[in-house]
Amino acid sequence: MANGGGYSFGAEFSGSVAPFQPSGTEYVAILEEDLQIELRRGVSFVTVRYKMQNQSSKSRKVRFGFPAESIRSDLMSLEPVPSPNPFEKDLRNYEISLNGKAIESEYLPSEKVWSGKEFPGAEALKGVQGWQVSEVRFPKSDVVELEIRFQCVHSSQWRTSSDDVHRGAEWFRYRLSTGAVWRGPIQKGKVEIRAVGVPAAEVVIESPLETFLKDPEGVWRWEFQQLEPSLADDIAIQVCPGFYSPWGPYLLRQGRWSEHVGEVSVSASSTLSSEEEGRYAASRVFERQGVWSEGAEGSGVGEWLEFTLEEPSVLEGLWIRPGFQTWQRPELFRDNARPARLDLVLDEEHVVDASLPDLSESYFLPILDWRKPVKSVRLIVREVYPGKRFPDLCISQVVLYRSLAKEPVYQQAR
Repeated sequence: MANGGGYSFGAEFSGSVAPFQPSGTEYVAILEEDLQIELRRGVSFVTVRYKMQNQSSKSRKVRFGFPAESIRSDLMSLEPVPSPNPFEKDLRNYEISLNGKAIESEYLPSEKVWSGKEFPGAEALKGVQGWQVSEVRFPKSDVVELEIRFQCVHSSQWRTSSDDVHRGAEWFRYRLSTGAVWRGPIQKGKVEIRAVGVPAAEVVIESPLETFLKDPEGVWRWEFQQLEPSLADDIAIQVCPGFYSPWGPYLLRQGRWSEHVGEVSVSASSTLSSEEEGRYAASRVFERQGVWSEGAEGSGVGEWLEFTLEEPSVLEGLWIRPGFQTWQRPELFRDNARPARLDLVLDEEHVVDASLPDLSESYFLPILDWRKPVKSVRLIVREVYPGKRFPDLCISQVVLYRSLAKEPVYQQAR
């Protein structure tokens, strides 16, 4: 979740408590940096490309790291939950290459790196659980291209009290400050941020303030020259707002209340046959432990569920559990295909583009810019995550939410 590099503390350490510090970076300059961030629901796709040059009189072996932070929270508190290796779960598909050739990397945990110790710059390590470390030999004077790709699961603090659920906003963070250890400033750079399958209207760039400009195409851009990155340049983005769901059928999001739509029927483009009649029927998405599975040939792209409301209603959005999700058989989530991107078609008049992460969780898909009463909603699968064992695409639960004109009467959990 940062520039490749690290932090240098101007102090010497010994033993297992020494924090990771890069070596050899003082000889290599970043001539150009191109950072591309694609914000999706639950996860962001990141690609960063560097043009770098060893400006010393001989080739140099450089050791640098990429920090991983604790981003999960406990159900009953807002404290981060330690993970043995965040790169295995929260930072996915990490790849690094030099001039197109893959480079090896190794994870070094740092849970005990600075416990009880104070030293200059120690505050920069707050939240860092470890480093994905690589060693590269930079030839003398040559300009090389270094590329890093990964998918970052968003931080989202949430807690429950009985049946009350408080779910915080989804956050994406990226540390530009770790690039300060390279030789001199970053001579030239640009950052581009795109919202894919999440409403751009709900994206909030918290920091750095007044840096990004949004162009007519909806892309946030920041171009810079001679940047000495500091903690103030680290990027923090609220991708999706949080919500509150008290006991009962209600949900509060962005100051607007909504409730379950109970009078709904559902049909499907196809259904997987089974010895147990109706086991994968479309109507199973109304059950907490039910699953719909399409039965057509192929990946599931183009398959659909259509919901018809008894009474047309203005919709705030829908709640969805993608994939095969049951408490009894959690392994079936990966075994079967899951939707990665959906079109929500409202009365064949309006389309909402919605992305979904490849996570065994549930998500609220908002409908922001359509305030007409809706009679039908068709969920059309546009992209999929393929299953490890079965090609059949599954969806476990869908709940529609209609707008309420005022706050409902409800009982909070004690």
